[in-house]
Amino acid sequence: MTRTGPADTASVSGPPARRDSGYHRTLRVGPPEVTVAAGQIPHSTWRPELAVAPNGRLWLASGGLFVADSFGGAWQRVFGGEEDSVEADELLHGTQMAFVGARTVIVGLSERFLLEGAPVLYRTDDAGVTWSAITLDSVVDVDALGALGQSVWVAATTSERKAAALFSSADGGKTWRAMAVPDALRNVDVMYRVSVSTAYLATSGSDGSPALWRTTDAGGRWLPLATPSDQGLLRLGPSDSRVEQIATIGSSVLVTEHGRVFASSNDPIRWRALEGIETIASEPEGDHVFVLVDSLRPALLDEDLRIEWRSDRLLELQKGSYLEQVVFHGGIGYVTEGYGSIHQIRNKTLRVLRPASDGRDSKGNVNVIIEKP
Repeated sequence: MTRTGPADTASVSGPPARRDSGYHRTLRVGPPEVTVAAGQIPHSTWRPELAVAPNGRLWLASGGLFVADSFGGAWQRVFGGEEDSVEADELLHGTQMAFVGARTVIVGLSERFLLEGAPVLYRTDDAGVTWSAITLDSVVDVDALGALGQSVWVAATTSERKAAALFSSADGGKTWRAMAVPDALRNVDVMYRVSVSTAYLATSGSDGSPALWRTTDAGGRWLPLATPSDQGLLRLGPSDSRVEQIATIGSSVLVTEHGRVFASSNDPIRWRALEGIETIASEPEGDHVFVLVDSLRPALLDEDLRIEWRSDRLLELQKGSYLEQVVFHGGIGYVTEGYGSIHQIRNKTLRVLRPASDGRDSKGNVNVIIEKP
């Protein structure tokens, strides 16, 4: 049984951190799954969140936090059980995950309504067997996480809700310090760390504040960058989304802004549209960018942003479903659907896992479907 251990210390300045009130929500219907057999994935009525560890293990927040050793393997729930301090229904879409190593994982939660003072950041050193809460001053919502080796960054919302708060740890999440951020850097949506020193942050751009930022000195200074819409390449309404995805390769940076993909050199920033490309994902120091073209056709871009490989098949989404998330790790692409299915694109082979049950069909779809282009 998973247990939650004592809280880690947080070496940050400010008022004393608030403590867990002891009140836990119970929103789910019936007990959460403990294991899910190979060839299936955990079912949830909410959108899942997928992350890949350095050793290739899959971590899935889907009404509980589950881990599988491989794509198509059995899933084991490691967090969100009856005796854990986090409810299964709090581990869903919006859960942030960062990996210090194969066994050390930092998990960030969205705001825990009705749980004033409850921690929203947790850490395990044993691949999920035990968990410790991390309390950071005034933090009520984890917006983004990024880890490179022992260096971990957290973008969070504080109870003051006036500006973004950034925290960093140099020892894998054991101790933390607050990072200085400009007043105009607010509402972080995406964090992409290129290296220990270089990172990008995308924000909502609300109130006319910059929507894209970059640091090249480990957060000592943040500089706002013009987005494609700032440079007049698309026109956005006041409620339209801004930068939704960030990827890098070689000397190029790519962004998705309001559903369109653009590329630029690192310096100077001069965006150009990449027509036909609709979503992007990359990994630090990688030699490809994983993309979807023609809406749902997997492809790989090389360092010159040319299509090196394109699948002959489109991803087949469930009826009524939609594309949710794209992840690229170790040269392997993963695409999740809003209804829970996970597609894997590896060595030019397409595979898909369907939920154990869709909540309507008791038989569900439990097959691993292999499609070779």
